Amino acid sequence: PASQRAATAHLKVARMLAETRLTAAAVENYRAFLRAQPGRVEVRAALGSLLMGASRYKEALAEYDMVLAAGISDGPTLANAGAVCLLLQDMPRALELRQRAVKADPAPTAPRIGLATVLAQTGDHDRAVSLLSAVAKDDPENNRAWFLLGQSLMKLGRADEARAALQRHQAIHEKIMKERMSGQAQGHP
Repeated sequence: PASQRAATAHLKVARMLAETRLTAAAVENYRAFLRAQPGRVEVRAALGSLLMGASRYKEALAEYDMVLAAGISDGPTLANAGAVCLLLQDMPRALELRQRAVKADPAPTAPRIGLATVLAQTGDHDRAVSLLSAVAKDDPENNRAWFLLGQSLMKLGRADEARAALQRHQAIHEKIMKERMSGQAQGHP
């Protein structure tokens, strides 16, 4: 049971269980593997992601904290840790992690929208509008970006711009719903 081979078997079983959505069993196998090889941060990050998906946020954050403490600071890890902090309502930490995620990899849309969400929730609507405007420019069919942009513009008292953004959101939403009803779903949910 303490051999390298047993640890590898735990990892393989954990991945299979995670794929079949048997989360509790997958978590136990990931943890068994990590007891044997605690330095495998990529496995710890996978466990964090699994726990996050299972709404086990405090456990997920503990795993992400160990990954971050090991010096791993790639965009996806930072974004996931920031998302967990947002869900736990730790806004200062969510903001710090989301900013680091966008700085580490500024191209992906999801981390930028995540950062804009934290900015809006902390009352920094000017920065949220700036970020969301850039996202909408890069990804003009992003329904969520238009909705959040409209909300932040409304908070800033920019009613005409807010109305236009929310109308764009509504048009994209209707297009997506028509595509789903016709069986040709595309675009952002």
